[in-house]
Amino acid sequence: MRALTIALVLTFLSAAIKVSADSVSDLQDKQAAIKTKTQNAKEYLNDAKAEKSGIMNEVLQLDIQLDEATQKLDSTTAQLDETNKNLEEAQTDLAEAETLHNDQYEKLKERLVYMYKSNSASYIEIILQSQSFTDFINRMEYVDTIINYDNDLLLEYIETEKRIAARVEEIDSARVALETLQNEQASQKQELEDAVADKNQRIINLTSDEISFQQQLLDLEEADRNVKKLIKEAEEEAARQKANAARAAAQPQTRYTGGAFGWPVPGYYSRSSEYGGRTNPISGKYETHSGIDIPAPTGTNIVAAEAGTVILSGYNGGYGYTIIIDHGGGLTTLYGHNSSLVAGYGEYVSKGQTIAKCGTTGYSTGPHCHFEVRVNGSSTQPLNYLN
Repeated sequence: MRALTIALVLTFLSAAIKVSADSVSDLQDKQAAIKTKTQNAKEYLNDAKAEKSGIMNEVLQLDIQLDEATQKLDSTTAQLDETNKNLEEAQTDLAEAETLHNDQYEKLKERLVYMYKSNSASYIEIILQSQSFTDFINRMEYVDTIINYDNDLLLEYIETEKRIAARVEEIDSARVALETLQNEQASQKQELEDAVADKNQRIINLTSDEISFQQQLLDLEEADRNVKKLIKEAEEEAARQKANAARAAAQPQTRYTGGAFGWPVPGYYSRSSEYGGRTNPISGKYETHSGIDIPAPTGTNIVAAEAGTVILSGYNGGYGYTIIIDHGGGLTTLYGHNSSLVAGYGEYVSKGQTIAKCGTTGYSTGPHCHFEVRVNGSSTQPLNYLN
C-alpha cells in the first residue's frame, strides 16, 4: 500500500512538473509575443515621431510662403484700391470734359445755325459798319478772333476729352490686371492655407497615434512584468515540485506494521488533557478531544513518533503551526500548537527526529504539544500506540 501510494505521488508530481513546464513554455511564448509587439509599437512610435517632425518642418516652410503670399496680396489689394480711386477720379474728370465739350459744341452749333440762317449777314454787317479803314481792320480781326476762339476752344475740349479717355482706359486696364493678379494671389494663399490646415490635421493625428503607441508600450511593459512574474513563480513551483519528487523518490519505502510509537516530547510525560470527551478550556463547551496534550516549555523539541513522510508543515487553523506525518498503511500522526517548524513538506523523517519546537500557537491556553493518531483520517486513542 505504501509503495503504491509513493508511486502514485511520483506519477502525480511528474505530471505536475510537466504541466508547470508547459506553463512556463506557454508563458515564454507569450513573453516573446509581447517582445515582438513592443518592438513593433516602438517602430510605429518612432515612425510617427519622424513623420510628425518632417511635417512640422514642412508647415514652417509653408508658413513662410503663406506670409509672403499674404504680403503680396495685401500689396496688390492696396494697389488695386489706389487704382480704383484714380479710376474714379479720371472718370469724374472725363465726365466733366465731356460736359465742357458738349457745351462748347452746342454754343458753336448755335452760332453756325445762326450764321446760316442770317446768311452770315451779321458778320458782314459788322464789317460794313466800319467807320474807317482802321475800324474795318479791327472789325475783321474781331470776327476772326471770335471764330478762331470758338474753333480752338472746341478742339481743346476734344483733345482734353481724348486724353482723359486714354487715361481712363489705361487705368481701367491696370485695374483689370490687378484684379487678375489679386485673384491669382488669393487662390495661391488659399492653397497654402489649405495645405497648412491639412498638415496641422496630420500632426494632430500623428500626435494621437504617438499617445496611443506610448500607452500600448506602457501596457506591454506591464504585461511583460506580469508574465516575468508568472514565469518566475512557475519556475519556482516547478523546481519545488521537482525537489519534492526527488525527495519522495529518495525516501525509504517503509510501511508501518505495528509496534509502539516513541514519545513525542522527550523528557515531558505528563498529560494536561486526555483523548475523548472534555470541556473545551477556551469555549467552555463539551466536546470530543481528538488527541492528548503534553505540556512542555516553549522551544522544547518535538520529535517524530515514528518514521514517515511529512505531508503537512504549516499553519493549520486552531492547531496553529502543525506537522502531520504519514507512516503508511493509512496511519498518520499530528503535532499541533508548535512555536516553530523544523521539518518541511515532503521530507522523510526518522523516528525520534526533531520536527518542531513546542509552543502555544492557534487555540491554546499554554505551551504544549497536541498529539493525535489517526487511522484512515479518523482520530483514535493515541495511548494505544505509544510506549
